[in-house]
Amino acid sequence: QQALDIEKGKGDPALVQKIGKAMMQTHDYEKAIQYYHDAMRRHPQQQELRQDLAKLYVRLQRWEDAIKGMEEALQEVRDESMKSTRYKVDTLVELAKVHREYADSRSSFTGASHGAVP
Repeated sequence: QQALDIEKGKGDPALVQKIGKAMMQTHDYEKAIQYYHDAMRRHPQQQELRQDLAKLYVRLQRWEDAIKGMEEALQEVRDESMKSTRYKVDTLVELAKVHREYADSRSSFTGASHGAVP
């Protein structure tokens, strides 16, 4: 019954998040990405889904998708509660890390290609 409720857009948000993480662990990344997008449409208030999707994009080194997802997550926060403020700070820290990893990957790629050409 819970699975049916989740499909209809209801159900336990923690269970929705666990299903997404399980998909990541089985390395079915494209299916996990689609699941997260569908789940975010059904549960737009559940910010943790956006964080998990961004982490999946980082794992796949899809830097621009991760950055876009984190920036959208920050824009979705509407209130100024302590929980929301903490979420924004955590997301900004993760966003900075992603930017750094993205820059490092680009510089190592261009550095390697410069070294290959005499």
